[in-house]
Amino acid sequence: MCVHVDGKTHIMRTTMKQLEASLDPEIFIRVHRSSIVNANSIATATSHLNGEYVLTLEGGARLKVSRGYRERIKALLDTWRHRRNDRLSVHPQIHTARRR
Repeated sequence: MCVHVDGKTHIMRTTMKQLEASLDPEIFIRVHRSSIVNANSIATATSHLNGEYVLTLEGGARLKVSRGYRERIKALLDTWRHRRNDRLSVHPQIHTARRR
């Protein structure tokens, strides 16, 4: 498995499930079977009419949230909406994509 941190790639001999279990769930959130994200690095979250989310990270990377994980992202965004003055330093902008 490859872990991307600060523009560098690190190869780890572990499974996603093992890595996810070792990380703080308040900070790291699984968004896809192949992606775990530091919640503080989410710059924007765009929801589409079909219920899908696309996350844009501070570095510009874009990640699609798979259907199996979208409720976690929705709960995270709802929490951020209600706790603007909490300990999290970054509150993502939340957008809704419109069909053209």
